[in-house]
Amino acid sequence: MTGLNRGTLTRLYHETAERLELDVLNELCRYLDCSLGELLEYIPDRTTGDENSSTLASNEE
Repeated sequence: MTGLNRGTLTRLYHETAERLELDVLNELCRYLDCSLGELLEYIPDRTTGDENSSTLASNEE
């Protein structure tokens, strides 16, 4: 349906993906008819104490 690799979707679902390609994000937004901000949320990495470090997490609210 999306044309995305099943392994890619599985890693996104289980939050084990180490990186995201822009074309994957684009395809997800197109398929789900949503904006990037509806898929991702910026959450600063507080575990390392490095204020310049960050992670992206899926928005499940």
